[in-house]
Amino acid sequence: MNRLVKSAAMLLVVFAVAGCAGTSKRDGHESAAEINAKLGLAYLQQGNAELAIEKLKKALEQDSKLASAHHYLAEAYRQTGEYDNAREHFKRALSLSSHDGAMYNNYGVFLCDAGDFKEADRAFLQAVKVHAYKEQADAYENAGLCALREPDLKRAEQRFRAALKLRPQQARSLLQMTGISLTDKNYLEARAFLQRYEAAAPHTARSLWLGVQIERELGNRDDATKYGNLLGEQYPDAEETRLYRKLAESK
Repeated sequence: MNRLVKSAAMLLVVFAVAGCAGTSKRDGHESAAEINAKLGLAYLQQGNAELAIEKLKKALEQDSKLASAHHYLAEAYRQTGEYDNAREHFKRALSLSSHDGAMYNNYGVFLCDAGDFKEADRAFLQAVKVHAYKEQADAYENAGLCALREPDLKRAEQRFRAALKLRPQQARSLLQMTGISLTDKNYLEARAFLQRYEAAAPHTARSLWLGVQIERELGNRDDATKYGNLLGEQYPDAEETRLYRKLAESK
């Protein structure tokens, strides 16, 4: 279980500029607040949270009801670790635009980072309920990754399966289900998920290490060795490679 939690990928933050409600354009022109909000988002996407905060505060001075500015400011505060401010602006954004799937998804990421796992799951499920939201599979996947951090393996599996129902080639969910199936000793199912992952994405150190373990459990030492050799060739310095070498030496 601990390996699953440690190997859970970072949750995905999604920004959809057009999806965030706010002040409407007048005569086809954006307001000054909307322009500053977009500048703030651009700084945020470049990793400059401090400049983003400056522009987004300016946007809210110009229009305190601009939902997108509250949304992006909340994310900027999340990145700088100012969780009280982040929570305040997420709530304000959602009160102004309650039908924004990306906003609910990002609020879920915030709540998960803050350790509020049950509320995070509810936020991710709210994102899924927004029919116009095109990244519902990502929201389910985020819910699964968050459940692993709690940890709640049963709920994680439910969320990853829901993501895969919507998007069968969702690579991170396939890899997580490979690990969960291996932990549950469902080795044939684990192999099937890994094969689906291989068809969807390039191998990582973790996927190759999972392949080693699955094939060893199924008694296929030659296939396990093939995965191990690829692991050593492609990721010679990875922790998974160290574990494989230790396993190989213990024969």
